[in-house]
Amino acid sequence: METVAICSPNIKKLYPKSKIQEFSFCDIDIPVGILPIETYNYDFRTNNDVLIEVKSFSCNFRDRALLIDFNSKCRLLSTQGRVMYSPFGSDFVAVIKKIAPNVKSLKIGDRVIPNCHYYDLTGVSKGIPTNYASQRILVFHEEMLVKIPDSMPDEVAASFSIASQTIYSMVRKTSIKQGENVLVTAPTSNTSLAAIKALKNKGCKIFATSSNHKNEEFLLSWGVDQFIPAETLRRDGSNKIFFDVVIDPYYDLYLNGVINHINFNGRYIFCGYYAQYTTIEKSKQLFEEDYKGIFLKCMIKNISVIGNCLGTTNDLENAVKDYSEDKYNILIDSVYSGVDVILFLERSYKDPSRIGKVVYSYTD
Repeated sequence: METVAICSPNIKKLYPKSKIQEFSFCDIDIPVGILPIETYNYDFRTNNDVLIEVKSFSCNFRDRALLIDFNSKCRLLSTQGRVMYSPFGSDFVAVIKKIAPNVKSLKIGDRVIPNCHYYDLTGVSKGIPTNYASQRILVFHEEMLVKIPDSMPDEVAASFSIASQTIYSMVRKTSIKQGENVLVTAPTSNTSLAAIKALKNKGCKIFATSSNHKNEEFLLSWGVDQFIPAETLRRDGSNKIFFDVVIDPYYDLYLNGVINHINFNGRYIFCGYYAQYTTIEKSKQLFEEDYKGIFLKCMIKNISVIGNCLGTTNDLENAVKDYSEDKYNILIDSVYSGVDVILFLERSYKDPSRIGKVVYSYTD
């Protein structure tokens, strides 16, 4: 059974038959291998655990920093004569292979995706279940997984949880009403692409803004009603359109520009920031320089600023239900398998023409 992982440079001491390639990222060479990992007999920690075999996985924006961190740890241990490998990724689809005695919600053979719940479950860890989604065999408590329908293909399932659970939470929190103007920033990010699809069910008018104008035609076909170049969202108020809701995955890139275009009693919701790791050039230090002006405007116009991290189990289940009813979807850019691990990573993180999720699927 093969597992894709970041490796110590000396990994062949442990796995002589591994296939090792290097992924050049942020001026760092990261050894990535396809390793012949044995199928281990995992012990269940609780009577509600399930053992799964990962079939496909994908990476998210958050995994960039983890790739660099995992590589640093592998290299450090190799200088000490030790060998380490680290799987990576945070979205996956898997098949249940074994269940503990008290498992009721799942059965052997079910296809499942991670439940990235953040609020509503007790007795299990909150948030994204794993940072090691490429690991072939994993064990989770049953509440950390959600069953998916047969109609959902592996490539969609392996891209579904984080974006869907996040966006369904954001749409719920902002209580979007029919006819409202909703602006989506960074519209070709995976989170925003999911947002556009989810918003189509709300009867609102969907706007998108970006400094990249090349994707305007695509965005209109994906569900956007009007594209607005980011440079027109300036303090001088040259853009006369105002928004009831703004959905923003990168507050450090967009908040400063969009705050002037939010209506009285509007809602601004964000779920992340761009400068998440030191190798990215730092964005403007927004909350050192401009927080007074921003929050003064929020106070005067009664604007609600809402932070969001992931969502509830119900958010994910609603997204799966809408997918089953053809009301929602995840855009897939491409699927890789076999030895094409570096192509998978390059398309995920280095190709500006990518639109949608990039998936790696195991074939063994």
